Amino acid sequence: MALMTNHVWSLLTKRNSIWVEWIHEHKIKGQSFWKIRSRGNSTTGWRNIMNLLDKIRPFIVSKIGNGLSSYAWSDNWSCAGPLCAFISSRQLHRAGFNPQSKVKDLLHDDVWRWPRAWLDMFPVLINIQPPILNVEVPDSLVWRDLGGVEQSYSASAVWDTVRLHGNKVPWVEIVWFANCIPRHAFLAWLICKKKLKTQDKLKQWDVGSATNLNLLCCPLCCSEPDSHEHLFFECPFSMQVWSSIKSMAGIQLGSDKWEEIMDWLISVPAKKSMRSVIGRLLLAATAYFIWQERNQRLFKTINVQLQLFLRRLLLLFG
Repeated sequence: MALMTNHVWSLLTKRNSIWVEWIHEHKIKGQSFWKIRSRGNSTTGWRNIMNLLDKIRPFIVSKIGNGLSSYAWSDNWSCAGPLCAFISSRQLHRAGFNPQSKVKDLLHDDVWRWPRAWLDMFPVLINIQPPILNVEVPDSLVWRDLGGVEQSYSASAVWDTVRLHGNKVPWVEIVWFANCIPRHAFLAWLICKKKLKTQDKLKQWDVGSATNLNLLCCPLCCSEPDSHEHLFFECPFSMQVWSSIKSMAGIQLGSDKWEEIMDWLISVPAKKSMRSVIGRLLLAATAYFIWQERNQRLFKTINVQLQLFLRRLLLLFG
């Protein structure tokens, strides 16, 4: 979405491009870009651009300079947003206005030319102050983010505005940090989100009567079904592995539950200290290789990955 918005921005700013010139010549034809709609014979790319407009339109703002290029009714230049959102084309024509009018056309001696009756019909117009026109400064476009802050346009600014925003989780710096190993961090993130495809998840799906889910058990201990809580690290096998590794990381914690280990790492004040970095690296690596071992035993009945991991740790820590 952010990258496709680059095409919209190119069209609005009339970037020097053959494609932009062609679109203006054959599709826009001197109209307001926001009034253009895709037709049945439009290409997929053009339809995708048209479907994007309603999502990004509130964030593209016209800054009024001389008022000669901003469309009065369809551009987003006022505090009330595009005026066409509440003033219909019929009302425009009755008042003697043109749908192609620019902002300058609505002003006479720095006073709005619209009928006084509109103030009763559309009270929001009362709050729109006439802009001070500067004949030497052309109108321009800016990107306004969710906080209402105007900034120069960039794909990253668009992405940060249109992406899904959520509350920052407390464990973000435990999983994602400068020294993390990406594949280990990715698995740790899945564990924190409880998104691994463990056997307890299968019971929520319709896997067919041919599979007896009650017979499934943890491939590491063969005693009970595996789950996020069981694998990290309540399983006797994974508990033994983690117990031998946490001493290397200097983690002085009696519990071997994933949530309590994360809480302990979160409480470490210096996140860039060697103790904290090694602890986070070893936790993610241990979880990664335990998950690899679980899958190997479940699907290939070999345990090579965990053995290699433990051998590397012994060589590293002596």
